[in-house]
Amino acid sequence: MKDIIQPIAYDNFGREKRKFLPIIPGQNTGYYNNNLLDANGNLTATALNFFNNPNDAIADDSHPFSETVFEKSPLNRVLKQGAPGAVWQPNENISTNDKSVKIEYTSNGSNEVFSWEITSLGDCKLTSNHYYAPNELYVTITKDENWSSTQTYPLAGTIREYKDKQGRVVLKRSYNINNTGNGVDTYDTYYVYDDFGNLRVVIPPEGINKLGSQLTQIDEGPNVMVVTSNLTLTGTSNKKYYYCPGVTVTLSPNFTGSTGFELAPYPLSANLMDQYLFSYKYDGLNRLIEKKVPGAQPVYMVYDARDRLVLTQDGEQRKTNNWLFTKYDALNRPVLTGQKMINSTRSIVQTDVNNYYQSNLTKFYEYRSGTSTTDDLGYSDQSYPTGLTNSNYLTATYYDNYGFISNSNLNYPGSPPSPYNGNVRLTAPKGQVTGGKVKNLKTSVWVESAMYYDKNIVRSMQHRPIT
Repeated sequence: MKDIIQPIAYDNFGREKRKFLPIIPGQNTGYYNNNLLDANGNLTATALNFFNNPNDAIADDSHPFSETVFEKSPLNRVLKQGAPGAVWQPNENISTNDKSVKIEYTSNGSNEVFSWEITSLGDCKLTSNHYYAPNELYVTITKDENWSSTQTYPLAGTIREYKDKQGRVVLKRSYNINNTGNGVDTYDTYYVYDDFGNLRVVIPPEGINKLGSQLTQIDEGPNVMVVTSNLTLTGTSNKKYYYCPGVTVTLSPNFTGSTGFELAPYPLSANLMDQYLFSYKYDGLNRLIEKKVPGAQPVYMVYDARDRLVLTQDGEQRKTNNWLFTKYDALNRPVLTGQKMINSTRSIVQTDVNNYYQSNLTKFYEYRSGTSTTDDLGYSDQSYPTGLTNSNYLTATYYDNYGFISNSNLNYPGSPPSPYNGNVRLTAPKGQVTGGKVKNLKTSVWVESAMYYDKNIVRSMQHRPIT
């Protein structure tokens, strides 16, 4: 075995100026080597020969490193990022058309970025024709290696990332040549946050396309109102009312709609949310309790009092009232997973979990109760959910020692293999995974494994019964 070393050169301000490809200098001591770089951060002749040997299987190149060009300011922002290879090196002159990734920094303009809003309904009101004010967002413009200041479409091959004052990305906008080659297509991905900074909705490019002209229909001014709760209209009104899904607008007998009055469903319909948007919901402790991806039913999540994820359920599991559970040991390491039928809503299951631990304050974890056998995984059954049988479990994981082994096929078969045969096997590798079981879903037969260590892993063994 030989050492593999990756040299890194720093400038006078302690910034990583050059990051070299790994080098094999011929030593095997594991010691620091200070003979690979000179005072200017260049490879010494000995190190450079490693990349100029035509007789090895390593690509030869005079620039086996990626170089970074920093802004000459206290902000230390990256202006150019190169890649290994002479062709991909940046030029200090920012205006040149070299083959590096170029980065610019600016702020947003007028009517450039939509500002979305989450209401108490969670997924209803995403305010449309309301823009961020000019200079309200930080903009990072990234131009790829093939970008040129002389190209026909200057926006092609660029990405604009917009961040708010909290550093959260609110929009990623990319530009690419269209299929016909006579223009540029724009692809927007919006990220919408709630008042607590949690990511609530992601609107991908296709979602923006589907919204399309609908966005321009709603200009939230004095004559436009987005209705987020049930409303009864009386008297006279010339406003446009857009009501969210599940909201009822009632016109009283004495109501009169004057010129300009309009009543219509909010364009961001439930179908659009279902088919094109990613959405996330949180509880009062800011824990993610519901996650939905386009075209799929939501995934529900339930937590214990230690904020550990203990139950999940997707749309297919909901059809049969099945939940996937995870049980932990006293060190919060997952030890058991499986499924159990629970015919309750997510909120009711969460309440059940809360109530269980209020009555069982010391039963947050499972402990090793003995060896693992065909009918017994060797763990207790005291954390939620309880009353489980072997048929409920899908996996088991063991740590720290080998007391779980009852199958002789998993016993260590003698001395370590070469080149580790001089090393001493650890009998109790604390903090390490020492084995596990995975159930074959077709046959319900367990596939067992054990892992043995010296200072590193020595051998992994597995027992697969033939059925």
